[in-house]
Amino acid sequence: MAKDNLFLGMARGKVGDVVFSRLNGVQVTRARNRAPRNPQSPAQMVQRIIMSSVGKAYSLMSGICDHSFEGFETGQLSQRKFMEVNVGQLRDKVADVLAYPVEEVVKASTAFNFSFKNDYAPVLNQYMMSAGSLPTIDLVPETEGGWRSMIALNLGEILPDAVTYADIVSMLGLLPGDQLTFCQVTHDGQATGHDKDIMNGFRYARVILEPSDGDMTSPFIVGGAINKPNERNSGSFASIIITAVEGDIPAGLRFRLKDVDLAANGARAVCGSAVILSRQTGGRWLRSTQFLLPRTTSGSQALNSSTLGLAYETYLLNSASDLYLNQAT
Repeated sequence: MAKDNLFLGMARGKVGDVVFSRLNGVQVTRARNRAPRNPQSPAQMVQRIIMSSVGKAYSLMSGICDHSFEGFETGQLSQRKFMEVNVGQLRDKVADVLAYPVEEVVKASTAFNFSFKNDYAPVLNQYMMSAGSLPTIDLVPETEGGWRSMIALNLGEILPDAVTYADIVSMLGLLPGDQLTFCQVTHDGQATGHDKDIMNGFRYARVILEPSDGDMTSPFIVGGAINKPNERNSGSFASIIITAVEGDIPAGLRFRLKDVDLAANGARAVCGSAVILSRQTGGRWLRSTQFLLPRTTSGSQALNSSTLGLAYETYLLNSASDLYLNQAT
């Protein structure tokens, strides 16, 4: 039975074979499916795997990603945008499979990473975490040898210890008072195979690029910590330093967040990073477009065992029936 006022566009529920609901403040209707089925074609199952992979990632990172898309309201609309862009990314990864979605092709796919059927936590991917009109913050990727989450900087003749708030703003092309949100995801560095691809934590910290006393000539970092932290800063760093060029690694602002392990084989080792720029202009919040940058080895993503083919196999194991008691082989 439908509830509320049908004529005022407020109805919810079923009337015969019509279902009433509201979407974005508008009443919508759809046909009632009196005999729902559980579709099991390869194409449908690939779509389920993609949706599951992205949905789990949103759940982990929703503390940031529920308001990180410029022009989209906090909550459901931002979530929908996150799902839209990242589902599109994963579909692009398996475009060859979707073009010819037969079981043999799906099982043979080595595209990565995709969630397995009974996963609780998400797998690592280069998810889009934010989108907007501000300049992108360039990061140096993680390596298998240890933590190297850093914002690339062109120090020129400036010594690392002498870098000021004004220097950071100038090097990155930003404005005083801009906000940088440092993000890191972690995984179990001692795990193997699919388990190693699973993200087990999400940490973030906020730094306002204006010191507490407003003096932009103040050093940005002193004693391994943010100097004169703005009262709106939030979150903690295990380490934050500015380093000069080291071999083939450029100069940069290197960081590791609190409760993130230094060692690559730690139980909460870094497996991906992002830094999001935010700015308020004319009453509107602007963002930079940032992707989660995964750990790499020899220029390729280091965590890559969770292929579409393997994920598909986990969905096949007990897919003959949705009924709990009907799973014997």
